[in-house]
Amino acid sequence: MSVKELYYQFQLLLNKNNEKQNINIDRGNFVILYNREAVRCLNAYVDKNNSTDDIFNVFEFVVSDKELQKNRTTDNYIEYEVPDDMFNLIAGKSYSVVTQGKCKGIVRNNFKKIGNSNINLEDSFTKPSFDWERGIGELDGTSIKIYKEDFNIEKSYISYYKTPDYIDIEGYKRIDGNDSTNIDPAYSDWFCGVVLDAVVKEVQREYQDQLGFQLSQDRKAEQL
Repeated sequence: MSVKELYYQFQLLLNKNNEKQNINIDRGNFVILYNREAVRCLNAYVDKNNSTDDIFNVFEFVVSDKELQKNRTTDNYIEYEVPDDMFNLIAGKSYSVVTQGKCKGIVRNNFKKIGNSNINLEDSFTKPSFDWERGIGELDGTSIKIYKEDFNIEKSYISYYKTPDYIDIEGYKRIDGNDSTNIDPAYSDWFCGVVLDAVVKEVQREYQDQLGFQLSQDRKAEQL
């Protein structure tokens, strides 16, 4: 779906649910609302459907086995850069290639909440182990730490959901003063529809049209 079609459908949906009003949202504000709601919709969908087959609907946002770029090495862990497009880590989908002497192997990294790593590092049943193929990771928003114990870490990989690519539409001045350009959605029409309904809902909330708000809520609930 092109961004022009997206904006046209938005106007149709908005004013269909608001038959007594002719609401006009300019292109710049539509782009801001749409890009914000795209992130929120992906987060809500993953949270709701992470343990069901419906999660396959958003596999277009999955980045699998991304090799991490090393920042620095300490005695206890290796610190890596957080990928620029990473939105949400996929639990249980991180591993490291490790060595112990002449032996080479794989450890599966179990990510812990910040502050809980020390407890797990001291517990013989949870601390990193070459023989048990067990590792510990920590994500603090600015870096990824992969801890080591009786092995050296050669490379580390993670799988994650990437942030939905931003859209734009020509016809307005951006905040930086440059002219806007057409940037079409880089994902499925289905997800575009989910985001559109979320945007319509937010605009209707602003205009306090409770009937239109409920219609959009119902449609969004069916899709999510």
